[in-house]
Order: sequence, then C-alpha cells, then structure tokens
Amino acid sequence: MGILVASQIVEVDAKFLEETLFLGELSLDGTIKPIKGVLPVAYDAHTFGKKRLIIPKENAREAALIQQVEVIGVANLVELIGFLRKEIILTPERRF
Repeated sequence: MGILVASQIVEVDAKFLEETLFLGELSLDGTIKPIKGVLPVAYDAHTFGKKRLIIPKENAREAALIQQVEVIGVANLVELIGFLRKEIILTPERRF
C-alpha cells in the first residue's frame, strides 16, 4: 500500500488509510495469498481502533468472526487497486 500511495497509483484519503489494516502475501503474479493467524489479527485490529481489514479473499470469512471490524476480501492486486479507485465495488464479508 505504501508504494501504491507514494507512487500515486492510487489516491486514498489519509483517514481511510489510518482506519484500515491491509494484510496478505503479494505473489509475483499479483495474487494476494492467504495468511495464517488472521483471527487474532482481526481482534487486535479492533482493539487498536481499526475500522476495517482488507485481506486475502480466502481469509475473509474467518476474520469476519470479529464483528467490530468490516472485512473486505480481495483476490489480487488489480482488484484491490480497482476497489481503492472506486472503479469496482467489493462488499464486506457477511457476518455470522
């Protein structure tokens, strides 16, 4: 995210960035691979005042167990950039 914002590939409101935690492993082909331990990270995100998580799509359902944060799953870098530019709509993961 730092590189995308610094190079002005995406322009994102500073408050949005402050309220959002981005997690995932970016592969060379642009896919965002799942990570381990997303549930405690989601809990800590809420504890530290984050309002949303943008994470790998495969991890979204698990992270949504923490109902105090909005969880948005992304499959790849193109999808993430489109979402941040408001070119595509990604709905938050459904709560249980």
